[in-house]
Amino acid sequence: MLVVVLVVVVVAIVLLLRTPGSTREADAFRNATVERGDISVLVTATGTLSPLNTVQVGSQISGTIAELHADFNSRVRNGELIALIDTTFLAASVKESRAALERSRAEAKQAEMELQRAKVLVKKEIISQLEYDIVATAYQSALATVRSGEAQLERAVVSLRHASIRAPVDGVVISRNVDVGQTVAASFSAPTLFLIANDLKNMQLEAQIDEGDIGMVREGQRVTFTVNAYPEKVFEGIVSQVRLEPITVQDVVSYTIIVAVSNPREELMPGMTANLSVHADERSDVLKVPNAALRFKPPGVPSDMQLQDTGQGTGPGKKLVWRLAEDGSIEPVRVDPGITDGSYTEVSSPVLAEGDIVVTGFSRQGSRGEPRTQNNPFQPRFRRPQRRSGQTGR
Repeated sequence: MLVVVLVVVVVAIVLLLRTPGSTREADAFRNATVERGDISVLVTATGTLSPLNTVQVGSQISGTIAELHADFNSRVRNGELIALIDTTFLAASVKESRAALERSRAEAKQAEMELQRAKVLVKKEIISQLEYDIVATAYQSALATVRSGEAQLERAVVSLRHASIRAPVDGVVISRNVDVGQTVAASFSAPTLFLIANDLKNMQLEAQIDEGDIGMVREGQRVTFTVNAYPEKVFEGIVSQVRLEPITVQDVVSYTIIVAVSNPREELMPGMTANLSVHADERSDVLKVPNAALRFKPPGVPSDMQLQDTGQGTGPGKKLVWRLAEDGSIEPVRVDPGITDGSYTEVSSPVLAEGDIVVTGFSRQGSRGEPRTQNNPFQPRFRRPQRRSGQTGR
């Protein structure tokens, strides 16, 4: 019984829309053309550009900066000298440690000779075993002093070597935090002297994606973005990582994604803000209609109408669009919607073709051509005073 009622409603609506007056009423609708083209689902965000690999160059010793061999934007090679700490005290420490080592070796040599004499005397029972043990212990102590002196000398030499600050990687100096004459204190932590970007031709873009959109982002997806320095140029990248760590700011949860960016001309600089779009899904050469065409419904049409008499198929997910016929009437067409970019939606239908006209809404004029009046709810309303009977105006 329900199916019969729906069929009757559909037939009545179609006949009503195909009346002779419907040609005049076609002007009461806004319409759009069914197009064929590309459509993309975009996830937008804002991120910051940074070098792919950044190395902080510090100092393991304290002292005064004596020389600087690198500045901002300097290109350096691995092992190249970029700064030198004053070596006056360090060189003196090396000399002192070397002299102490020589003295220890001399004392050890003397202790060894005394031990050899003690061995002869103890065999002849000239000295007691206790006296011999004392001499042997003195010799072992002298050998330990030599080894300690060698370690102190090695430590002094290493400290002197650390006075020469060398680049740990090939790259570009993007930050210099010291000047000649400045004192560097490395008592608790190594101070950062330089910041070197390994390769500015390969950079990364770090962005925060809202938890409502992160489900559409996958590694390997294409990313397009712009920066304020080049507003007319569109750069591209690839999602290389989707981090699992949640970031919560004021009860808003987001996730970090890393986008690999190629920068062969080195136009992009570290720290630039990028407005990016992740192409979560893409379709090429498909039929698409404005989203308003899927929302439009003529007056009197039930919202749950299934059009079982059209022969266009039924099922979940299907929607209606209303096509404008040549005689000015409109007719329903069932479509299968696909992805949407917020303005257009991909559709597929055996009876809908490129170039067809679909209705997207009503025009400003009513169904009979008269302009619609809109009332402002905030505009004050005035009542015209009524004249009493017998009262005449002057």
